[in-house]
Amino acid sequence: MTLIQRLKQAATTALATIALYSGAVAQEAQPERAPVKTVTRIYAETRKDSAVQSVVSYEGQKVFAQVENDATTLGVDINYDKFRLNAGWRDTLNKDFGKAYLSYNTKEGSLGLEYTVLDQQQALDKVTWLGGLKLDGAFGLEAALDTEGNKAGVLKYENEEHTLYAGGHLNEDNKDWEANAAYSTKFLDAGLWAYVRVGDNDFLDTRIALGSRQWPKRALVFGVDDDDFNTLSTLGDTTFPLFFKSFLLGNAEAYVGSETGEYGIDARYIYDKKASVRGALNIGDYLILQDVTPIAEYSRDFTNDTNHVIAGLRVALGDSGLRVLYHEHIDENTRGKWDNSHAVMLEWKKEF
Repeated sequence: MTLIQRLKQAATTALATIALYSGAVAQEAQPERAPVKTVTRIYAETRKDSAVQSVVSYEGQKVFAQVENDATTLGVDINYDKFRLNAGWRDTLNKDFGKAYLSYNTKEGSLGLEYTVLDQQQALDKVTWLGGLKLDGAFGLEAALDTEGNKAGVLKYENEEHTLYAGGHLNEDNKDWEANAAYSTKFLDAGLWAYVRVGDNDFLDTRIALGSRQWPKRALVFGVDDDDFNTLSTLGDTTFPLFFKSFLLGNAEAYVGSETGEYGIDARYIYDKKASVRGALNIGDYLILQDVTPIAEYSRDFTNDTNHVIAGLRVALGDSGLRVLYHEHIDENTRGKWDNSHAVMLEWKKEF
């Protein structure tokens, strides 16, 4: 091998080594980019119109869209430093309405302002002021007041094991009031959530839920923000949907994950109106069908003296990110006759 060839070989080796080292340093210096997460749901039911719902999120920022035959809903949730902007708009055949909510959040507390268009056609709107204060230890306060005179307030207690909210709200127009309390914790390797609500006109609503993937801090939903139980907001946080048409997204099956044997139970009683119990259980994988989860619910409508049953199934199709949810609704009418309907929801979760 000549000297020139040796020099070329040495130069090539050196350049390759530098390139590999530079690539490794660059890869080490630059953290991996967070994925863009998408959730798309398609709904179809007998004798009803279909609908599409989609949520796209990236590092805490979210965009939402839902399109139905007679309505369109759009929403964004933007978080930057200590600020949060949440806005939504719903366009229906009867009216158009929406809101924009801006808040400043720190460990010591929060301040927020919400502007709501109640009905664009009739030029109805309102403004809501919201605030939160962290007290000594695990205690805190939240309050809200709007230009219609409606008021809401909550005393909260939160530590690593327990979350407790107690508060209520008052409707200024007709002086309707509600007082409520909620508690959640870890229980028997699962999450437990329970609440009681009382109010005007003999109103009583109680609920208890237990599940393998139940959120142990779910009592937080009794705050005054967004879709919380003590909110004064008309629209809430559109980017965090609680349901999609006839499918609830926070019920018994939502507490069931991908492990065989995981379960969810949800029971609710509303005085003189309704009682229901719903259950779901992951019974395992069968060929390409993963996380096969039967769902069952029985409810009693005290107002109409009728019974209702839901039989359903949720399955994941391999590792595609696609899940299929099926419900059959079996309903009794006021004449004692039974009828049934079928609903299907396709849910596809994908990261890019």
